[in-house]
Amino acid sequence: MRRLVGVWAVILLVGVGTAACGGDADENAAGDSATTTTTAAGDGDGCLLTEEAVGDSVGGPVTAAGPVAGGSGGSGAGGADYGMTWEGCAYTGPRSGSVDDGDGDGAGAGGGDGLGEVQVAELVDDAGESDVSGFDQLAALAAEEAGPDLRGLGDEAFTDDTELVVRAGATTFLLGFGPGAEPTVDDLATLVEVGRGLIAEGRTEVAALCDAAVGLVPADWQPAGEPVTGTADGLAGGLDYTYDTCTVPLLDGGAELNVGVAAADVYDARVIAEQPADDDTQTIDGLGDEALLHEDALYVKVGARAARVEGETPDGEPLARATLEALGQALVDSLS
Repeated sequence: MRRLVGVWAVILLVGVGTAACGGDADENAAGDSATTTTTAAGDGDGCLLTEEAVGDSVGGPVTAAGPVAGGSGGSGAGGADYGMTWEGCAYTGPRSGSVDDGDGDGAGAGGGDGLGEVQVAELVDDAGESDVSGFDQLAALAAEEAGPDLRGLGDEAFTDDTELVVRAGATTFLLGFGPGAEPTVDDLATLVEVGRGLIAEGRTEVAALCDAAVGLVPADWQPAGEPVTGTADGLAGGLDYTYDTCTVPLLDGGAELNVGVAAADVYDARVIAEQPADDDTQTIDGLGDEALLHEDALYVKVGARAARVEGETPDGEPLARATLEALGQALVDSLS
């Protein structure tokens, strides 16, 4: 845990009860990404997938619409950078699914959404040669965004860059790093383990939880000072609340661990305030050597080659994940 110039507060609250668009990409700020894609007329030579392969994946016949080229880059919240360029082909196609995928519902992999356009492209370097380095960078970003392992932690849990929220039966736990905190991935993982221990205590008295926390913090967060109790106010999701709290000084006062007890409705308020969602970059198992879903595009890697697929329905909505995965499997077959 790094020592901060300001105060580092860790709070525990316990309650009872796609289409890509043309144009130039601006330089990316940390945590952001930008994509530039251009489309030009052409005969589709050099495409990774045939019209038939794309049509089978999306649920109806498609027509090659010309070559595409583009690029994307950015940084994750933890500082991992990625950058890549690609070249490939675009296809336009059916407004609704028409190919039976064998599951008995009469619909193709596209789920009946239809296809406005899909772009299928290989990741390449500046010379147009196959290049998987951008994929590997994106995979590192996915690992960074995955955060600590929350399996088995309460009934449900989520984290953001600085907080952990857990629901365990009729009790809600929220652990978070306060204003000015700069937690590392290891700090968040340690916080999760402290949370596991506190939940296992089965206690809701703030003093008891504070005493337990002193024994759960790791040695490199020591020495811990004597806890100081009090009350605090909070506002989340439109809910004003007051809760009991205690503070454990750590690192000779260079950081703090705050433990608080609040009403059950604080959990729901935190969910509203944080709006937890799926990670921007997700790993998909069983597709090629590696596969990633990132910003409505699917990336697959097979050996020394990698490719991406992205598309939209006639209404401009991103393609369903099932459709992307069907296209991804077609790409795996093509690259193998």
